Amino acid sequence: MIKIPQITLIFSELYNRYKKLGLEIYGCYSPYLKVKKPSNYVVKQKQLMCTSGGITNDEMFIMYPILLTLKPKNILIIGNAYGLSTLFISLSLKNSKVVALEKYRTNGISFTKKLLKGMKNKYVIKGSTPEDLEKIINKYFNNKLDMVFVDAVHTNDYQTKEFLIYEKYLSKYSVVFFHDVISCNLLKSFNLLKKKYKNYSFKLLNKSSNGIAICTKKKSSKILENFLNYFSTEELKASKFIKFINNKHKKGNTGYFTPKHPQL
Repeated sequence: MIKIPQITLIFSELYNRYKKLGLEIYGCYSPYLKVKKPSNYVVKQKQLMCTSGGITNDEMFIMYPILLTLKPKNILIIGNAYGLSTLFISLSLKNSKVVALEKYRTNGISFTKKLLKGMKNKYVIKGSTPEDLEKIINKYFNNKLDMVFVDAVHTNDYQTKEFLIYEKYLSKYSVVFFHDVISCNLLKSFNLLKKKYKNYSFKLLNKSSNGIAICTKKKSSKILENFLNYFSTEELKASKFIKFINNKHKKGNTGYFTPKHPQL
């Protein structure tokens, strides 16, 4: 009998739970199809459920081994929309407590509750960030967080304000995922937090579709560090290489060059 990897089962169940509600996930298509935004979108027949793009397929694949390695027990999701990230994280960590908050998309809250049907300790609530964060952390997590997924108000000011609040409750081996750091130009806040909090490890995963970033309170194993390093090329090197590739390998001030033919 062929043993099916757990990540395959998760995507299968994710697909099936949306399908049962008459929904599908569209998006994350090949860049050769000239897609301007690489995000995933929840669609019902021909109707887009919301304009906000969700977590991408490659970001889920990147997050999955981190979730399984660190095994966070108390998880706060800031921004739910129509539940894609909430469902993925819940399926990946079925024994963990997950609380997702959403302010505006109240229909998305009821949809997500249906998506999570039968799963224990999974909550989707109406709440506002950053003003409700401490109240939620106190009520649901007894002031202890192991993971935060940030995907609500995409401004530098909000990203910083949120971190200043929930940082006080992060446990020893906690992890924070900042979504859309590159796509929504949240680098100012990310770099500010990286400079201010020296006891954390901040990495911008610029090999992810929307430029997700990660913050861990304590350095993990060397294997996981190398995994994160693979997805986070140093900014200047990445910039020069992108310029070189986009100019069809033409010589310039990038420092890169194309090998002569025949390429041995």
